[in-house]
Amino acid sequence: MELSLIPNQKRITFYIERLIYGVVVAMPLQPMVGDVLLWLAIGLALYDLISSKSLSLPTGYLSWSVMIFVVWTGISALVSENWDWSIQSWFYQIVASGGMYYLVRTYIQTPKQWNYFLRALLGTAVLVCIIGAYQYVFVPNIHIKEWVDAAQFPKLMRRMSSTLQNPNLLGAYLLMVLSVCISYILVYMKGKIVRVKSLRCSL
Repeated sequence: MELSLIPNQKRITFYIERLIYGVVVAMPLQPMVGDVLLWLAIGLALYDLISSKSLSLPTGYLSWSVMIFVVWTGISALVSENWDWSIQSWFYQIVASGGMYYLVRTYIQTPKQWNYFLRALLGTAVLVCIIGAYQYVFVPNIHIKEWVDAAQFPKLMRRMSSTLQNPNLLGAYLLMVLSVCISYILVYMKGKIVRVKSLRCSL
């Protein structure tokens, strides 16, 4: 077996793919670990694309939209009054999210890879929901005043954050997962209808 300090192209792709799965699992459960895995994957991906001379401009309107959004928000952060804090927030949130998009778009391509990716995403979401339900039933919500305006919502007595430490982040995460679930169900049902029609035609 040939040993090398820097793995070959195929091995780097293997590592990046596994890091993407790790990000999907770790980000909602332990955000700091997810951040480390994400930036490690982005760094390896840049090395992979540069060394293989595959680094190029985006292709497709969606990729261009993401790139334009990242650049525009970066310019907005740069010209803001609190530009130092804005740049940090832009880099940590917008650039990281854009990087995750390009990682998935570039390295998750085959049906098998998408199957693993969706299983990791949805399986982790189920665990996050279970932890949130446990908090709702058994854990006293002593920080409710930090997240609820009692004057505007007098009857809202509980808000759960699960593993995300922020009810707003939990809501945004669940909305994202819900959109993935609906898309997955629609594709699954469409494939099932097509199979049924094919079976009827063959009969």
